[in-house]
Amino acid sequence: MTLRLRISLGVGLILLLSLGLLGYLGGAVLYQSRLVEINTELSELADLAAREVVYGLDGPTNQTLRLMASKSEVFDLRIYSGRGANPANLIWGPLRVMPSFSFDNLNQSYPFEKDNWLVMNRWIGFPERTLQVGIPLGELYRTLSKYETRIIPLIIGISLLAFWLTWAFMGRSLAPLERLTRRVEHLDNTDPVPSTDQQGEVGQLARALEGSINALQKTRQAELEFITIASHELRTPVTALRAELELALRDRARVHALPKEERNLLERMFLTVSHLERLTRNLLILGRVQGLPLKREEVALFALCGDVIDRMQPLAVKKGLDLEFSGRPLSVQGDSILLSRVLENLIYNAIRYTEQGFVRLSLHPQYLQLEDSGEGLPPEVIAGLLHNPKGDLGIGMRVVREVTLAHGWNLELENLEQGCRIRIVFDA
Repeated sequence: MTLRLRISLGVGLILLLSLGLLGYLGGAVLYQSRLVEINTELSELADLAAREVVYGLDGPTNQTLRLMASKSEVFDLRIYSGRGANPANLIWGPLRVMPSFSFDNLNQSYPFEKDNWLVMNRWIGFPERTLQVGIPLGELYRTLSKYETRIIPLIIGISLLAFWLTWAFMGRSLAPLERLTRRVEHLDNTDPVPSTDQQGEVGQLARALEGSINALQKTRQAELEFITIASHELRTPVTALRAELELALRDRARVHALPKEERNLLERMFLTVSHLERLTRNLLILGRVQGLPLKREEVALFALCGDVIDRMQPLAVKKGLDLEFSGRPLSVQGDSILLSRVLENLIYNAIRYTEQGFVRLSLHPQYLQLEDSGEGLPPEVIAGLLHNPKGDLGIGMRVVREVTLAHGWNLELENLEQGCRIRIVFDA
């Protein structure tokens, strides 16, 4: 979850809870204030009715009823003979259908709420009468229901509006940071660091990142220059030494005349120098991939694979392996030199770690595939090639990964029951 979304959700949720609490308190205040008003009305109605009873009347006159109606539009009144918790007979009322309530609360000086009615009981000493006055609370409850049906959508709407406004505001506020993030993700990019001219924290961060990126680029450029220079310096003597050893080994009569230990020494030296030559070439390729933009051109991949197979065939024959190639003519956009090194590294490693069986290269319209019957790839190599940039890789396989990524292709690896399968998927 992004910072923008977290802040927007937080603001919306806080506002929703705050407005919900305020809405609840508003409803409670509305209920209590109206209840106080009804209590006052109920007391006035009871006083008017009690005055009539004290004057000796069995019930209120029409004039008193009109006066009581002016106090409250809807009410009910009952007058009982007797007093206490069990008054005798109903001598007046009811005006409306009010439930019969007990007189347990007769001596209380305030009304009580029951069955959606607010009721007050009052006892009169002479003549002995018991009054019961009630006002229905249905209208109050309907008012509260209307309040809820209006306030809840309003609260939700305001919260959603606050979420949207915060989302938009945070989008504008975090836009410079997003541009900085995209710029930092591509350190090789020569574009200037954005937002360096802004004030505040974003500008300070941008200027600090600009200094760090410039320092990193200088350090990386120095490293690449060192690798390139060192590789070039090593390449000439290593190539010359390999040629000398190869020439000496071709003179079979002279080699067989040497003692066995010296012959073995020459062969080991030739293998070591060949490995050093491949290492030097891979260092050059790695420096080129990391330091220069990719050169894209139309590459006849089928012909390129055939050339590499021809060069690697002697190694396969020497180990008694079947080096096979199949496919149809196919052209891709890429760098032919880099792709040639990738093929050489893949086939060389396959031959090196396959003791018997085959190494099979096949070209398909969507991918290039290499299979062998060797011992398979170690898990750390697979993890390094696919997931971990700092994984345990030889420089040859590192070149394979870097060149594949530079072309925008996918690298897929899979260990089989016997051997492994490597695919380079085009236009990933």
